[in-house]
This record gives sequence, structure tokens and C-alpha cells, in this order.
Amino acid sequence: MDVSVELPEEVSIEIPGGKCKLQNVEYEWRPLYCQSCLNIGHQNGECKKTTLEKGKQQTRKPKMGWRVKENQQPTKPATNAEKQAQSELPKEVEATTGDQNEKDQHMSLEFQVQQAKNRGKKKLEITHEQEGTVSFEGDSSMIFCSWNIRGLNKPFKQKELKTFLLTNKVVLIGVLEAKVKVNKAEKVKKKMGNDWEIAADYTQSPNGRIWIAWKPQQVEVQIVTSMPQFVHCIVNDKGSTFTSQITFVYGLNTINERRALWQGLRNLNNNIADPQNGIPIHPNEVKDFQECIEDIGLGQLKRTGNLFSWSNKRDAHVRIHSLIDWAFGNSKWFDDYGQLEAVYLSPECSDHSPIIVNTGSRRQNLPRPFRLLNILLQNEEFKAMTKTT
Repeated sequence: MDVSVELPEEVSIEIPGGKCKLQNVEYEWRPLYCQSCLNIGHQNGECKKTTLEKGKQQTRKPKMGWRVKENQQPTKPATNAEKQAQSELPKEVEATTGDQNEKDQHMSLEFQVQQAKNRGKKKLEITHEQEGTVSFEGDSSMIFCSWNIRGLNKPFKQKELKTFLLTNKVVLIGVLEAKVKVNKAEKVKKKMGNDWEIAADYTQSPNGRIWIAWKPQQVEVQIVTSMPQFVHCIVNDKGSTFTSQITFVYGLNTINERRALWQGLRNLNNNIADPQNGIPIHPNEVKDFQECIEDIGLGQLKRTGNLFSWSNKRDAHVRIHSLIDWAFGNSKWFDDYGQLEAVYLSPECSDHSPIIVNTGSRRQNLPRPFRLLNILLQNEEFKAMTKTT
């Protein structure tokens, strides 16, 4: 089925006897398809091409128009000749004067708010007669993510990773399957910028399987355990009270190799010092994984975004989608940060989706409604209590 055309809501089925019957079609999942760039993974409103075109249109210089000066000095009364000359002004100029001034002031307001966001100001207040008061509060949340990027040696992937971190305001990332050898590590690190600090344990993995990168100006990261298949660290956000222990996991391919991972996670769970802070899978392949999750007491974070996290990026008739990237938390995590979501974004240059968690989300503590059960109406004590109160 071609996803570039509108999917049918009903199909015609020929039944025995030569008659045709219309059958409604229900889809469990519809792929996101953009009519602007003809690519899968996002909708028309989210297309980078459309966003760039809109940005170019907004940057055009506003048209000049007539505008009355403010706070001008009192002048002499106009003569009859001057009044007659003013009345002969084109009506189009008079009509567009007020509208153009309003547009110019609105564009100036949006420009100042955007400039304040770019400079990272904590608060900006602009008072305007037509627009009222606009205020922008500085965002003190921390955003961290994990991304299996499938190799970071190529320059275009380094550039796209840097753009991704800047666009999504990520301050901590676990880069999985970096595939950067030790003799090229420093060169690749410089590509990310001077404001990033990177930890990669080449004693455990010569090919640099897991990289941990963070901005030390905004977040404090302490690497506690570094193993070939996972890296465990303590994270403290300098702009808020958020603190947690985070483990970035990238398992090996075979069952026997992953057994060391499951045992390592069990040992890690026992040694946590501060509890306050395409092809069907055979059950034997995930048995050890499920047992490890149950032993540790982990649960999947609430997820939004893409339905699948991996794709082989083949042609449509041989394409395979799967959910093989996960974000878990223990009971303490759900007690403290149960409202946080793991957002699965488009894979872009990789075949795995980056997973983003924004710590700025706030839990809404709404009052519980009172429920009047029918069984209470049959209780004589309840009736007497309601009469007295």
C-alpha cells in the first residue's frame, strides 16, 4: 500500500454470487507522511522545509506606512487651506495607517520576546496598549536523552547530533554505539563544542560503545560504574532540585553475552547507596531480560511520540519496524517523577529513535471528586448524618 496517497476508509469486496459489498477499514496505526518534503516520520505542520519558508517570510521588512507622531508639541490651528489639503489625502493611505502600525508593533513584540528567549533572560515584561502584558519565565528544567546513533565518525552525523542537541536543549545524552576508536576520540569531541564534557571508558570497550556527554555549566554528572554494556551515573541538575541515578544500557547481540549485563544490573541494584535519591521473538531470547526487570523492580516510563523506535529503513515492501529501545524507572523514580514522559522522536540520520526526558514537566494535583454511591443511600446512619449537617 502506497502511504504517499490518502489511505482508503472503505474497500469493495466481491462476495459469492457476483455482488459487491463495501467494507469499512480500521487502521491500528497510520504512518506519518509529509506532503511537502515527501518523507515519512512527520506531518505537514512539522516539516523543516515548511518551517524554513515561514521563517523567511517572517524576516521580510515591514512595509512603510503613515503614522502619527506621539507627544508632539502643540501647534497652531490649521487654516482652511490646510484642512482642505488634508481631506484630499488618498483614503487608502489613511485606512492602512492604523492597520500597518498595529502589525509593526505586533512584530516588534514577538521579536523582543524571541530575543529574550535566545539570551536566556529569566523574565521579560512588555506592556502594550493593544496586546496587554506578555511575560516570559526562564525555563529551569533539565532535558536528557539516549540515542543509538549507529556510528559517530562521519562528519554529517556529528553535525546532525550537534544540531539535535541545540534544537532540543539537551544537557545530558547517552550516545550508544558511537563506534569511535580511541585515536579519533579527541577529534570527534572537539566537533561537539567546548561547552560539552564527554566520558568514554575505552578500557572496557576499545571501540567506544557508550559515550556520556553533558554540559557541566548546567548539570553535574558523576560516573559511578562503567561496564562494556552499561554506564551508571549520578546526575544533579544545577538549575533545579532534580537529582537521580541514571543508567545508560546498550546490550550485546547474543544471549550469552547479555547474561553479564543482567547480572551487572542486579549487582548495581543491590549496591545503590541512597534509596532516596519484523521477526517474532522467541521467549528464550527475552527470558533473561524479563527476569532481570522483575528482580530489579523496574517499570516502563510513560512514552509518547513514535510508535516504534527502530526501522531498517528499507523500501516499503521490505521495511521492518520494531520497538527495541526502552526507558525504565524503579519505584522511587515513579514516586518522585512519575509524571515525566519518555518522548520517542524521529530517527533522522540513525535507524534508532532518540529518547528524550524533560524534567520540567509538572504533576497536576487535582482535587478528587466526591462520589456518592447508591449503597450509602441505604445506610440509615448516613441519612441521619446528612440531616444533621
